[in-house]
Amino acid sequence: MLVVYASMLDPFGNPSAFGASTEIPDPSSSLQTNALLAWSELCQPKLLTLTTHQIAAQNPGSQLELFTFTACQVAAQNSGSQLELLTLAACQVAAQNSGSQLELLTFTACQVAAQNSGSQLELLTLTACQVAAQNSGSQLELLTLTACQVAAQNSGSQLELFTFTACQVAAQNSGSQLELLTLAACQVAAQNSGSQLELLTLAACQVAAQNSGSQLELLTLTACKVAAQNSGSQLELLTFTACQVAAQNSGSQLELLTLTACQVAAQNSGSQLELFTFTACPVVAQNSGSQLELVTLAACQELQLAFCHKKS
Repeated sequence: MLVVYASMLDPFGNPSAFGASTEIPDPSSSLQTNALLAWSELCQPKLLTLTTHQIAAQNPGSQLELFTFTACQVAAQNSGSQLELLTLAACQVAAQNSGSQLELLTFTACQVAAQNSGSQLELLTLTACQVAAQNSGSQLELLTLTACQVAAQNSGSQLELFTFTACQVAAQNSGSQLELLTLAACQVAAQNSGSQLELLTLAACQVAAQNSGSQLELLTLTACKVAAQNSGSQLELLTFTACQVAAQNSGSQLELLTLTACQVAAQNSGSQLELFTFTACPVVAQNSGSQLELVTLAACQELQLAFCHKKS
């Protein structure tokens, strides 16, 4: 079942139901200039779609606000210069950007919560075993409690590690950071190849995090799969659940690719977020400049799409 709502005008300035089959006026007619201007609202990022799941995308400013509710719930908002992501599926995933980095809150069969209180990533994870990581300063504080217990905190410039398992835990400090190797009923491996913490975790679900640069790369595979890598200054997120979600950061913003019962693909070709969404009906959003252009097509909106593409 597909129900779509939108506040738009037809070519003659009258309210039009979203998805209505309305003929596009002839652009060559000067008498229909105002109607065309009104109709061009189709090319603006005002999207509200409610299917069996709900998908709502709006652009209140220079960024994209995304609200998606499938078998699981996905909500993305941009409160500032980055993308805020809230996702609640069979497991719950919530990511918000309170500053310059990505805050990640994830609750699956196990719980994962990551927040950025400062310049680094705070990670809170609770699975069959519990893992909590917070950044109280310039380093990463790690608290992990599995079938066995692992607690790591940063009391100063170094990491203090306390480990209690009935399984194996190995922590070594090869330099200024902590190298953590943990193998329990689930496997956890963390190494520090540079200035940050590399985390590899494989439990009832699999989690792998590596630091290729200045940030944390996160790879997680549970009943659903989650992969996040940091190719630059931001976090690249790849998530595959009952539905598929893939997010990568090719530049200064977050590229989001999401494929659920319906398909959602978002990529960042420049300074903004490009959104491609295909549900029972297709949704296409592209960034032709500094703002987001959103085009939504139901079975009856192909002509509008062609018109909007022509206008852009």
